[in-house]
Amino acid sequence: MSDSPVTAIVVTYAPKPDVLSACIESLRIQSPAPKIIIADNLSGKDPEHKVAMSMRSDDCDVVPINRNLGFGGAINSVLPRIDSPYLL
Repeated sequence: MSDSPVTAIVVTYAPKPDVLSACIESLRIQSPAPKIIIADNLSGKDPEHKVAMSMRSDDCDVVPINRNLGFGGAINSVLPRIDSPYLL
């Protein structure tokens, strides 16, 4: 896990590769660069799940969610993973 004081949660549902990649890259260039968590709604049901999984790296984790919880539900489902003092 990153030592960043900031964590950014990105909620997805069937993301387009170029849009998700641009979103992740725009977060990476921030200062301080946040730890990124992708909350992937309805994972495994669509081929787009592979898009979110392809973004996994040292600074970006993917949390598969087996149903579409919506934005608020997805955020709430990953909150226990947050250990930084700031959330974006």
